[in-house]
Amino acid sequence: MSLGILIVDDSDYMRSRLKSALGDDEYHVVAEAPNGAWAVKHYQEHREDVDLVLMDIVMDTANGVKATAAIKELDADARIIMCTSVGQHKKMKLARQAGADGYVTKPFTDEEVATAISEVLAAGERVGDDAEPDEDGDADADSDPETDAESDTDTEAESTA
Repeated sequence: MSLGILIVDDSDYMRSRLKSALGDDEYHVVAEAPNGAWAVKHYQEHREDVDLVLMDIVMDTANGVKATAAIKELDADARIIMCTSVGQHKKMKLARQAGADGYVTKPFTDEEVATAISEVLAAGERVGDDAEPDEDGDADADSDPETDAESDTDTEAESTA
């Protein structure tokens, strides 16, 4: 039996890329959504068929963080993997606070998508709660949230200077 996936991304290319990464045997795409608002609507409509959501973080009309929170409010057991770009560690922290179970960093390989899905399904709970994504978007098990917050502030200050 294949797992039902809801793909959420405002880019047609990324939705197509995620479908390609999933392959045909283990997964089937239940629905696609171009933004967070449609993601919540599709999740409500197809809830019984959706085993996992692959969600972009940065989108218009309800971003991935808001959509994740709304879906988790509907179904606390929903499994959501965020698709994030390098350098989006602040947004990824917000997504985890909203209930995201894991993440994959763009650009990703098919194997990275499969690994993220396997980890979330195997854990049955949030993956990487103790590990913060570093500058490359990878989990850093030695990360210190206070130091990371300072680092994020420093990076912003440098970029605006």
